[in-house]
Formats: sequence, structure tokens, C-alpha cells
Amino acid sequence: MAKFQGGLLPTVALSDAFAMMGYLFAASYAFHEGFHLACCGFCLVALAAGFGVLRFGLSESLFAAPHEAMAAAAAFVGLPCVGLYFFPWPALHSMSAGLLPLMNDSLHAPLVISFACVEAATRGTTPAVRELSKILMNLVLFVVPVIHHTYSHQNWEGLGAILLFTVAGLNTDKHKTLFGMRMVNWFHYIIGATAPTIAMALNS
Repeated sequence: MAKFQGGLLPTVALSDAFAMMGYLFAASYAFHEGFHLACCGFCLVALAAGFGVLRFGLSESLFAAPHEAMAAAAAFVGLPCVGLYFFPWPALHSMSAGLLPLMNDSLHAPLVISFACVEAATRGTTPAVRELSKILMNLVLFVVPVIHHTYSHQNWEGLGAILLFTVAGLNTDKHKTLFGMRMVNWFHYIIGATAPTIAMALNS
């Protein structure tokens, strides 16, 4: 668990890099399959992980603020942008490519703006309220829709992926370890490994 000079955490930087690659793959898949808003959501998470690489591998003081800002954007905007494609809206399903009319390009900007407004509104609250808001956003707009979609379509790989993602998110403390590895590292490796499977579940 030794740190580099300056308080850097190279193992966290490495796990962030793994998470970034997983989400870049997921973003690429979503883009080529026509799920453009989901692609943007995956890219936000990848960008947050990229700033994590810089923060923990290069300079804590220089990159801590942008990393925290991008992590908030990933939680409040990125993952909900992905989760919306998994919502059970049977009356709104299109016969074309299984897409929802709700998710047409003209509505992308209003949806992203509304998520960003929620993130901005929580900045003036206590850390506990902000964390609770983030958890609720992720549960309601990402975790639950993906679980429902993958279970109802018997996509067991996708269901396993989102359950692993959820369990990993229960404890991301970089000071606690499990089997000799930091909890935050477990989180990064698991979300990076499950991101491609969740992306491929968009087509299930």
C-alpha cells in the first residue's frame, strides 16, 4: 500500500485506467449501435476515470478538483443517460431497432440539462444530502432500469454485470482493503469489466 512521493496512489491510478478503457469500449459500442445519449453517458464516466488517473498518478493538488467535478457529472448525468434506454416503456417502444421515441435526438439536450440542474442544485447542500441525491439518481435512473430490463429479457450476463456494479459501489473507500487490495480499486476494476456487458445489454 505504499504511496509515491507527493501522496500519489499508483494502484488507484492503474485501476482508474482500467475503468476508463472499459467505459471507452462501452461508449464505442453504444455509438455504433445508435444509442448516442448512452454513448455520451459512458464517455462522461470514462472522462471521470481519466481524471482519476491524472489525480492519483500525476498530481493530487492539480487534478483533485476536476476529478471530483467529473465524478459528479458521471454520477448525476452520465449513468442516467445510459439508464434511460433501459426504462420499461412498452407503450413507447418503436418497431425500429428497439429504440424509444422518447429518446430521439431532439430530447437529448433537455434531458442532459435537467440532470445537470439536479447536480448543480445539490452543490449548496450538505455532503450527506448530495451523496444521498447521487445514490437515488443512480438507483432510480440506472441500476433499477438495467436490472428490470436484463431480468425481463433473460439477459443473465447483463443482470450479473449490473449486480456486480451495484455491490462494488457499496464501499469505495480508498483507505479500506479487501484481500490486500483497496476497495476503490475493486470498484474501478469491476465497473470497468462490467461496462461492456451493460452496453451490449442495450440490444437485448
